[in-house]
Amino acid sequence: MTTDELNKEPNNLSLPKDFAWPKPVAKELALWDKSYLAWAELQSVLFERVEELAIARRLDSEALTEAVKAGKPDPGLVNVAKAERAVVYAEEAVRQARVTANGLARTASETIVAHRLDIIEQACRDAEAGATAFAEDIVKARESVSEALSRRDRAYAGLRYVEGLTGGALSYVPNFAVEGNTSFPQTHENRPLGIVALLRKLVLSVEPVTV
Repeated sequence: MTTDELNKEPNNLSLPKDFAWPKPVAKELALWDKSYLAWAELQSVLFERVEELAIARRLDSEALTEAVKAGKPDPGLVNVAKAERAVVYAEEAVRQARVTANGLARTASETIVAHRLDIIEQACRDAEAGATAFAEDIVKARESVSEALSRRDRAYAGLRYVEGLTGGALSYVPNFAVEGNTSFPQTHENRPLGIVALLRKLVLSVEPVTV
């Protein structure tokens, strides 16, 4: 009995999150994802069976010790035999699930390649939309910081004023500079947008896109 399957995983496709795949690709990925989850569930069962085997070995060892003390015959591997077989069964179930998942991963990968132009086009669209949204978010963030600084300035107005009312008991410089950096650097998305332009020129212009 071995437990090699404890350390083996199905092939991982390392996919981007929240990506709008072409329908044929999405279908294959859904099948692969389902098979991966099925493998994970079976592997958790295998872990349980391995733990149960360890318990069975301890129980049989204790039973042997007690039998020897009492002068009784060897009770045998009453618990271990059944537990070992359960591990073998669970391990085979995990192995078959991994093989199935790997087969579906290959099919999904082939489908991705077959629809690569559609996928590249979608990636370009997402990048362009993301660059635009990021620029808008930065503008909003700058406006938010400006408003926060204005509120801060108004909140400290009284503190600046009362410095002259202490009668000399406390003297301080009433211009409370912000400690830290509240400025935003100038941002540019030239690199990703440049890659998008090259993809459209060197790849997507070669064949028509069906998205």
